[in-house]
Amino acid sequence: MHLETLRELDMAPSFSPDKFEVKSQAYGNTGGGCVVGTVQFHLPELDKSVWVNCNDECVTVTSADYIWNDDHSESWERYDDVQLYQAGFDDVLPDDVEPWLPMIKKALEYTIDQETRYFQGRAFSLPAAWLPESIRENADPEYLAWLQAEGKEAQVVCGGRIEMEKDYPQNGQSTFDMTAPS
Repeated sequence: MHLETLRELDMAPSFSPDKFEVKSQAYGNTGGGCVVGTVQFHLPELDKSVWVNCNDECVTVTSADYIWNDDHSESWERYDDVQLYQAGFDDVLPDDVEPWLPMIKKALEYTIDQETRYFQGRAFSLPAAWLPESIRENADPEYLAWLQAEGKEAQVVCGGRIEMEKDYPQNGQSTFDMTAPS
């Protein structure tokens, strides 16, 4: 069987996208100045794990832990063999990433939390369409729609709050509190 055939099989997994277990999480500098959040998901229907790696620019789904090598796969030297999916957040809409979307959103939630704690005072910038539900559900839908229409990114700060753009027409405050109600 050719490598391309294997890759096609891996690219079209048959599993329920919402059935996964978080096995591990890691966040840090990869050594090249790129800070990445990685979440290992176990897919019980396949009895396999995938790793979702993301930052504020892109996401990569792999069949081995090529960033941190916690699985001792030495996969950083064979990235093309372990890559299942890759996309830039500015280039692709969430609707186009099934079946990976639930895992990507969960990994983004973790990455946003870690990055806004690690880099306090700096916002995590992400197209509004990609915001995890935990942040989106407490946001002003009109503001998020405006961001998308204007091609602007949501600026998420520590605590899951979204900073409001100065040029937003209804700007009456500088930050929406996006934390869950207590």
